Amino acid sequence: MAKKQSCWHGLTPALGAAVFCVVLSTPLKAEELTPEIYCDLAIQSMQLQLAKLTERTSTAREQQDQGPPVAEAYDQHVKAVESLDLNRLYARHGVTAEEYVTYMGAQGQAVEAYLAENPAVRQRIDGLASNIKSALSDLERARRP
Repeated sequence: MAKKQSCWHGLTPALGAAVFCVVLSTPLKAEELTPEIYCDLAIQSMQLQLAKLTERTSTAREQQDQGPPVAEAYDQHVKAVESLDLNRLYARHGVTAEEYVTYMGAQGQAVEAYLAENPAVRQRIDGLASNIKSALSDLERARRP
């Protein structure tokens, strides 16, 4: 009876090759997400969101006379571009959008400790959050006929 050849930890050559390919195709993180990086990403993503909200508001005002379908189509386009830009931002830091979003839930205490030690960062985030809230209100007003 012929003995099966094994290549890696007792796996057959075909299965070993498949496992090796899966390991090689798994993306490696460029860096671990830390509270500092998370807060930096929060600031950058909020700045991007604010810029896109401002663009959407300006366009909504300009396109009021063209009717809701035109304004809505452009608004959807800007939101899609914003999503792509956010994903690129996260990718530059070696994380996915999902990892970024879930980090605060998992590491909220570490982020809060970082912000307590860095009040200027907290102030920047709070300021951007306030500006985004105002920009959302402006957008809603601009959409009204």
